[in-house]
Amino acid sequence: MSAVDIRQYLEDQGVIEGATGWDGSINFLKDSPDTLVAIYDTGGPAANPFIGVDERYPTFQVRARGEASQTGEDALDTILAAIYTTLHRVTNTAINGTTYKFIVASGDVLSLGRDANGRPEKTQNYRAGVLT
Repeated sequence: MSAVDIRQYLEDQGVIEGATGWDGSINFLKDSPDTLVAIYDTGGPAANPFIGVDERYPTFQVRARGEASQTGEDALDTILAAIYTTLHRVTNTAINGTTYKFIVASGDVLSLGRDANGRPEKTQNYRAGVLT
């Protein structure tokens, strides 16, 4: 399950949880706290049955929310940049016993605007190659 692995990897790398001020969740954007990073499994293309290895290509989305202020939006941009730096171009890395041949961003950050409480939300999509 890539969302579980990616959330764990971001925590292990010191990007979320602990003293960072950013909570992490899986497939759900909780109402609180304001500063939250949620990892969503988003599917991915079918594996190629003819290449002779058991490999999947899951995709996932990082969705983050900041505090309802300009400072909160700036912090949101900073955490998304840190997540990008941590995830983009990861190669041959084991996370929770799964080998990720690669993780790459599949686009740039997309603003979702503000939620009903005025908090900014943004997303970025990634894809991975996983040996099973």
